[in-house]
Amino acid sequence: MQTIIKFIPAEPLEIGSGYAWGAVPGMLYCVFANMIGTVFIWVFTKKYGRKFVEFFIPIKHIEAFFTFKNSSHIYLLLFLFYLIPGSPKDGFTYIAGLLPIKFVPFMIVTNIARMPSVLSSTMCGATLANKNYLISGLILLLTAVLAVLGSVAYVFYIKRNKNKQTATDSKVLQKL
Repeated sequence: MQTIIKFIPAEPLEIGSGYAWGAVPGMLYCVFANMIGTVFIWVFTKKYGRKFVEFFIPIKHIEAFFTFKNSSHIYLLLFLFYLIPGSPKDGFTYIAGLLPIKFVPFMIVTNIARMPSVLSSTMCGATLANKNYLISGLILLLTAVLAVLGSVAYVFYIKRNKNKQTATDSKVLQKL
């Protein structure tokens, strides 16, 4: 349900999963549940299209993600985006169904990319269960630093591609 209802944050559930079942089993439970939610989102997005996505995601955010659409490295970009801890992966899953990508490679790439972030959260929960508060705090701190760095890289990529698109659009308009 967390994947489908995108405004529910995943990290507390992942930490709880690690607390309850341990780091690796907790990660596997989370990844498996996420796969089920992703299939649901994919099927509904393919069936109902942009109108379905707009119910969950503001139009301005949808447009920003279409910079991925024309990339020859779309699966690499998806991998990198899903690898960034704290990025809005579940929201992007809705948009990914609108992109010209295939379901099986999407599932493989994004689920592999999600695992390090989920594992860091479940490791945090497992260390909390063992009362290793210092280690748990260090895991959270490292994850937060990686999230900030990844967010900065993402913003840089989006701005760079918008500038390229604007330049291309200007050239096309000048030719008209």
